[in-house]
Amino acid sequence: MKSIKILHLYYDLMNLSGEDGNMVAIRDYLDNQNVKYEIDRLSIKDKIDFNKYSLIYIGNGSRESQELARQDILKYQFQLKKLFKDKFIIATGNSFELFGESIDNKECLNLLPFKTLYLKEYVVEEKVIENNEVINSPIIAFVNRNSEAKIKDHFFINKDGIHVNEFYGTYFLGPLFIRNPYLLNRFMEKLFKKNDLKIKNDYKNVDILAYNEYIKNTSK
Repeated sequence: MKSIKILHLYYDLMNLSGEDGNMVAIRDYLDNQNVKYEIDRLSIKDKIDFNKYSLIYIGNGSRESQELARQDILKYQFQLKKLFKDKFIIATGNSFELFGESIDNKECLNLLPFKTLYLKEYVVEEKVIENNEVINSPIIAFVNRNSEAKIKDHFFINKDGIHVNEFYGTYFLGPLFIRNPYLLNRFMEKLFKKNDLKIKNDYKNVDILAYNEYIKNTSK
């Protein structure tokens, strides 16, 4: 059976909001499907070959951690540019800013057409997005950021992120996949399709019960 290789990038630096919970959700999904997989947790001390992976995930971090990640990821700029069009990448929180042109005038990977500026105050909000272009179900969204990516198009989930090719970046935290099992299912469908795999089992998870209860309570 084919094995899916996943990279959890900067797992130690970019985990401010418990974002490794997204990797827990992905792992549990793959276990439920009886799919073989490998998850590599790599950071600034490691040498990384991005070509090896079917999925690259990176989570949210503090401003200081983001800066360390920015300095490190620039050494992979040429490698990432070559594979960016086809590589499946999910970046939550401020991590997706690393793929833009700059963060507060500091050079970034320049793979996406936007610049990021720091804000004087934090933007903190919890919301339920009823209408979105990704799934038919509402998306539970939590935002906690002190920067803003100046995105002009290619919006992802209610203009709170960017989607270009197979790159999906969003400010939403939570962790996003723990709180939104139907969104997780949508992304796993994409991952399975890219790896010539079929989803075999019904997606049943206690997270769905929590999700349905939250949506029910917010709609009262």
